[in-house]
Amino acid sequence: MSLLQVVSKDLVRRVFEAVPDGLQVGGNVPYEYIRETLDAIQELEAKRAEDSKKMDCRMKEVRAIEALSLNSCKTGNMTNLPALDALFDQSYRVSLRERLQWALRTERGNEMAMIEKLCEHTEKELPRIREEKEEEEEEAPAVVAEA
Repeated sequence: MSLLQVVSKDLVRRVFEAVPDGLQVGGNVPYEYIRETLDAIQELEAKRAEDSKKMDCRMKEVRAIEALSLNSCKTGNMTNLPALDALFDQSYRVSLRERLQWALRTERGNEMAMIEKLCEHTEKELPRIREEKEEEEEEAPAVVAEA
């Protein structure tokens, strides 16, 4: 603690002790301080809006990939597999880049934590569709028809 802080604390304590009814201390807030605070708030709101747009864009990409893959599975048309793989590849690279940036911001100086964050779910996999449910659904009506 600096000498100025010690002296000012002691002065404030003495003033409060000397005034029996209490003391109201007030003052004007400097405009520069308010402007800096408002600028910081506006900057954070702009960043939030930008992040929200990015999130919406990623959600649209995921929905497009899901729609393409489901349509391919339903129709049995596998001609668009290279396009699907390219979509997954692009989404994977964007996700990897964003996770790296986030790890750098949150774990600066802690390389092991950054590596652990990078390794979380980095494996690129196409969605695996289970056909077991479809097979069970096909077997169930056959059993009902026999009875």
